[in-house]
Amino acid sequence: EYQNVLLPVLLVLLFSLLLLAAVGYDNLRQRRFAAAIRQSHEELQNTYERLKLTEGKLEKQYEENTKYTCQLEEQEKQIRYQAEHDYLTGLPDRRAAMEHLKELAEAKQPMAVLLLDVDDFKEINDANGHSCGDAILAGIASRFDAVRQTHAFYAARFGGDEFLLISRCAKMEQVISLAEDIRRMFQPAFLFN
Repeated sequence: EYQNVLLPVLLVLLFSLLLLAAVGYDNLRQRRFAAAIRQSHEELQNTYERLKLTEGKLEKQYEENTKYTCQLEEQEKQIRYQAEHDYLTGLPDRRAAMEHLKELAEAKQPMAVLLLDVDDFKEINDANGHSCGDAILAGIASRFDAVRQTHAFYAARFGGDEFLLISRCAKMEQVISLAEDIRRMFQPAFLFN
């Protein structure tokens, strides 16, 4: 009779032990899974922090590179300006004038070209010194600005005491008017201290 009772009790006990083992195994597996998730979360958090630091460094580097690029572009503009302009008068130099003239000719633009030469400039330099001659050349360039109030033209220092003027006037009357105004700009004396 014990066998009849003992066998079901043993089966229930065995089933309980198997159930307990399965629950324990599942619990262990869940703890391992939770630990793996925590570790993965910590690794992701560390990676995120490193990425934030790297992003900050990259943003700083980008700002520095942008600033440096702007400085280089500004220096390039200055170098290009210096390469294409006369240092004394600030006007475009002979090479820049010839390039401008070539562009207008290729575009078949109507234009008038005037070449001005300062008479007796060598004597001015010899008698009063090169600083006087330099002041006169700079003064001529600034007087061109006054004439530009009424006439649109391109002025360049062509060499020594020569200036090249390019006007896109299509009518002869406009060219004559420009030439007369240029001639009049020389009437007030240049003063040198």
